[in-house]
Amino acid sequence: MKGALKKLLSAVFVPIFAFGLIACESNSSGDGKSAYLNYGTGINEQGVYNSDRYFYNDSRVQVADPHVIWVPKERDPVYGGYYYMYATSNPITTTTVPSHGLEGVNLTAMICHRSTNLSDWELAGAVNGDSLIVYDGDWMASNVMAPEVIYNEAEELYYMYFCAASKNDVSGTKEYASGESWLDRVYLAIATSKTPNGPFEVLHNVVNYDGKVITRETPPINFSLAYAGLGYDVEAHNWGAIDANPFLDDDGTLYLYFNCHPDSNVNTVAQTRGVWGMRMKDW
Repeated sequence: MKGALKKLLSAVFVPIFAFGLIACESNSSGDGKSAYLNYGTGINEQGVYNSDRYFYNDSRVQVADPHVIWVPKERDPVYGGYYYMYATSNPITTTTVPSHGLEGVNLTAMICHRSTNLSDWELAGAVNGDSLIVYDGDWMASNVMAPEVIYNEAEELYYMYFCAASKNDVSGTKEYASGESWLDRVYLAIATSKTPNGPFEVLHNVVNYDGKVITRETPPINFSLAYAGLGYDVEAHNWGAIDANPFLDDDGTLYLYFNCHPDSNVNTVAQTRGVWGMRMKDW
């Protein structure tokens, strides 16, 4: 079904094995082609860098968790011809200015820049430089961060995958958690937009692969509920997730990678920590 979401209960999780990378103090191969590069700047002791292997970007744009996509003119005559960079806003969530005219929006996030050369950037987010809007009724409340955007050609929509902390469900009636720490209430999130600069809106009023309606009050990806449905002890599998990374394979299969994030629950199984991946049934 168009716009539907994956069913988490039957998702196949694939652990991604991390390999340690050891930084060398120097490269002394003696071939005359290698040089030690300072990891902070990419420039060696002589003040130059290897332009055959590296590109040095002296952009003064400073953001966290950046992700860049290319939007061709052929796809979008108005907004195409640019690289778009999405990043965590500083502060993580920004109270919107009423002058934007969007009734019911209580915060914006995900600062967006664009560039034609990956060096010179300009603000491009649709709402005061931000690309995501969050309404009063949406489930998320804070720590909206780490966006990555991918284009769905069939639906002609841009999908933003990111993470956010939910509201604190003190009533115990919502599908999201309660807890004073945002680490106990962090979920993967999805938002969509017709244009690359936004505004992206939280996914809502769609039906997932198994017929469940996703609303503004429903985190679309909820591993705690998935574990509960499989009979696991939810107290031992809190499964807060961050840093979503979508990957569209050549055969049209969409995968989503993410990190299982530590939380304040001492019962959480330590073995679940780390980077995971799952095959999506749809977008």
